[in-house]
Amino acid sequence: MIKITYLLFLISFSSVCLAEHTPASLHKFIPQNYEILSQSTGDLNNDGKADLAIIIQPKNYKISDRKLLILFKQNKSDNLILTKKLPEWTYPDHENCLPDAFQEQAIKIRKQALSIIFNSMSTCSNWYGSTNTYHFKWINNDFKLIGFDYDFTQKNTGEVHNTSINYITNKRKITQSSMQPQSSKDQTKVTWQHLENLKYYTLQSIQFKPEDYFINGILKDNPTQ
Repeated sequence: MIKITYLLFLISFSSVCLAEHTPASLHKFIPQNYEILSQSTGDLNNDGKADLAIIIQPKNYKISDRKLLILFKQNKSDNLILTKKLPEWTYPDHENCLPDAFQEQAIKIRKQALSIIFNSMSTCSNWYGSTNTYHFKWINNDFKLIGFDYDFTQKNTGEVHNTSINYITNKRKITQSSMQPQSSKDQTKVTWQHLENLKYYTLQSIQFKPEDYFINGILKDNPTQ
């Protein structure tokens, strides 16, 4: 119950709460009428320097125009490497019970990989919640998709289903567990599947889809045997 309460707490955050002040060093990359929604620093191109990934959005919340910017640190200066427009469905839609897809930390840089995290949880229902996480790595001067995680939580039962796709090994790991207090490690079930028909993506080419569209496409091309 503690985990579920914390998840609901994160969902309650609005874009206004998450927006961050723009440092002076980034003014030339970020339009004056934009603000930073989420950011992360870390080495992305294996040169030992701290690079930067940021999501920006207009300060006017009536305008839907979110963008992902990636800047490499080169010769003590930030250089813009990539700009990607993010889909409008990431914005909250209260009429259709859709929360903001970007929560407190929507992007992370860890072990030279960039992770972009999309949350989906109906504000009109306490039955389920899901998270899609895309992992990219700088390979041959491009950000290649190396992994994808889909987490689905059945809140009324506490059941958790995780599907993790490894684009390097072409394997799918499926983990079923429970968030209930009486659960134990013995109740966690893990299965593996080799994927024959994976479609490969770059950060520029991929089209981010809401909820479970992406994982359903993978499973359609790679049915469980």
